Amino acid sequence: MPRQQPSTANPRGSANEDRIAVAALLLAAVVLAWPILTGGYYTYADNSSHLAEIHSLAEEQYQGWSDIAFCGFPVGTLHSPFWYGTLGMLARFGLPAGLLYALMLFIGFVAPPLALYYVARRYLTPVMAGLLGYILLIQHPSLVGLGSPLGGMWTYYIAAALWLVLIARLRDPIRSRRDFVWIGLLVGLIASTHLFVLRFRQLFAIGGHEPVPEIPRS
Repeated sequence: MPRQQPSTANPRGSANEDRIAVAALLLAAVVLAWPILTGGYYTYADNSSHLAEIHSLAEEQYQGWSDIAFCGFPVGTLHSPFWYGTLGMLARFGLPAGLLYALMLFIGFVAPPLALYYVARRYLTPVMAGLLGYILLIQHPSLVGLGSPLGGMWTYYIAAALWLVLIARLRDPIRSRRDFVWIGLLVGLIASTHLFVLRFRQLFAIGGHEPVPEIPRS
């Protein structure tokens, strides 16, 4: 018997209720992240080096190369060449690098709760889905410490949000080309968040097990 596909339009709640719930999550995120949005993005040590990377990428003489550490290294070996390269390009066009970086910290901070709300709304009311998103938003690792998007790990938090949406879409039967496009886009964005994510994606794809190396015969 085929599995029933969960409805993407949950009847338990109106569009206005969804807007209110999302607005409440965003407002809570702004209040919590206000120090970051007003220039306090140096609260974690790595943020300074990340800003230096953006400024380095914005320099005309450093196209394709960054010499801020380790005697220099290619831009492509940065932990997130797509995101930091884009921020560096925008800074080269005259946009303030500090503000750009603060906005990315905020996006990384609020993305997982919004993704959780999107997935939870398939099964829960706006109030309950919003409560789940809020609980995730105020978790201690999300606010302070190494694992915090407000502490230099925003690329990982964007990846976590995209993983939530990707898993939700993979649970549904593939029905059209548009589904393949969305899944491909999500996988591509996850891969672009951090080069190390590619390794975990490989382990996820093969069931979490390392491939067994073949022992050469003597």
